[in-house]
Amino acid sequence: EEEVMEVAEGAAGVDRSHFVNADVVHGLSGRRVQEVKAEYQAACAANGGLCHESGAAYAYDAVWSTAMTLRLWLDAGHTVGDIDYGNEDMGRSLFEISKTLQFQGLSGFIEHDEVGDRFGSFEL
Repeated sequence: EEEVMEVAEGAAGVDRSHFVNADVVHGLSGRRVQEVKAEYQAACAANGGLCHESGAAYAYDAVWSTAMTLRLWLDAGHTVGDIDYGNEDMGRSLFEISKTLQFQGLSGFIEHDEVGDRFGSFEL
């Protein structure tokens, strides 16, 4: 086992998966994954191809996760005027809400464990 670890040292890396392959519907935006991907690729081509597809699905899902977390926080009786970036209680509340989100994303199914880490698959 030690020899395997010595040989593998520095030779393995972790990568994120790209857009999910299936033609599924994004759980929050309601848009088909393939539709969003095609629009993203067209926009990249129009801008000289300076895009990074491996992170695009994660960015899309992160924006929607943030928006839904804020929506649920507001639905719990808060207002936009209550937002205070120095308020640790507000931060904890938003964090707790974000951990409860579960939806089909562009990068796969979105779900978090009790400390907020996303469940998911990674390529080695």
